[in-house]
Amino acid sequence: MCQIPAVAGLLLWLGLLTWQYNRPIYDEGQHLAVIAAFCRGDWSMPADLPMLPAYHVLASVPGRIFGPSLFVLRATSVAVSIASIALFYAAMRHRNAAHLGPRVLHFAWNPLLFPFAAMAYTEAMSMVFLAAAVYTHVRRWFAASALVMLGACLVRQSNVVWVVFMMLWAYTELRSSSLRLVAAKLWAHATVLGLAAVFFVVNGGFTLGSTHQNRAGFNAGQFYVFGLFVLGMWTPIWALRLRGDLRALGRWFVGHPGAGLGVLIAVTAFVALGVMRFHNPHPWNVDIIFLRNWPLRLMGESMLARIAGVFALVAAAGLVVSFTRAQPDRRVLALVWLCSIVFLIPHSLVEPRYYIVPTVLVNFFATYTAGQARWLAGWSLLVSVMICHRILGDGMW
Repeated sequence: MCQIPAVAGLLLWLGLLTWQYNRPIYDEGQHLAVIAAFCRGDWSMPADLPMLPAYHVLASVPGRIFGPSLFVLRATSVAVSIASIALFYAAMRHRNAAHLGPRVLHFAWNPLLFPFAAMAYTEAMSMVFLAAAVYTHVRRWFAASALVMLGACLVRQSNVVWVVFMMLWAYTELRSSSLRLVAAKLWAHATVLGLAAVFFVVNGGFTLGSTHQNRAGFNAGQFYVFGLFVLGMWTPIWALRLRGDLRALGRWFVGHPGAGLGVLIAVTAFVALGVMRFHNPHPWNVDIIFLRNWPLRLMGESMLARIAGVFALVAAAGLVVSFTRAQPDRRVLALVWLCSIVFLIPHSLVEPRYYIVPTVLVNFFATYTAGQARWLAGWSLLVSVMICHRILGDGMW
């Protein structure tokens, strides 16, 4: 029964978009133009498209049948999003996940994914491949998992990081086996990585197109905003755990005074460095029409905001460590966080869409109590509604 509100929410969001904002929202216009050209038989590669046109090729199939309209492309995203929900439900059921109903809603109502689940963006198509990879992995169909991860990489080239995660996840399950058996199970993943390496060398990077702002590059501001989203995405969990975490932290400092002093010195040095060296280098992160740019602008203009931002990152890191250490699947969950950091390092543009896969995978592997699961589902719905309301207002958030 948990799938009913999940699917109903997507259909309602599609209906609201069609009624209230039946025109392209930001990058929807670029994707629509490419798909429309493909439907006309013009397969030339647009000079400003920063990714391989795999999404556009796939979306042109329903476009050729029903016409390459904005509604058809948004409905296509909803269809593949429903398939993603079904795949994640099946994967969690196969893992005998507790509180399955709310857990499915954590995915379906993920505030970062939900708005794009009914929009003509690559996110929904990328996620259905990832969901299929997770499902085939839990069934131990490793070659099939690698194959669908290849599809995910064709849609979004940065998904190659999650191929590495899949290999590490498999290794944690096969580590008691012989090296030969591990190699026999993971050869397909290694092949995908090899193909990605060839593409990287031939292309000179994973980004295509002539727009230099899409090129890879390190931006420390990415992690400050990611820290804020970590605090916001799991606010009910942190609130329910806060008292116990503070008590455990106090006991640890009392029991390990030397290490505690070292941690305080390291945190102080990090805060000082973060406050002094912060900058907002990407030109697309300056426009305050996007809410996601507000923290970066504030930190760039205010010393107090920089201090608050650095402390928020420290708090997020501490909460994540405490939460992960208490999890039954803490090794795999730690790998999710580690791969998330690696995934974000080359993204020079600070963009919440890049946090979708990390948040989805954290919720997939995390174990929640019944109360935590219900609170998180409700919170996810509330935040999703707020974001969608903002999008319906002016197409930006």
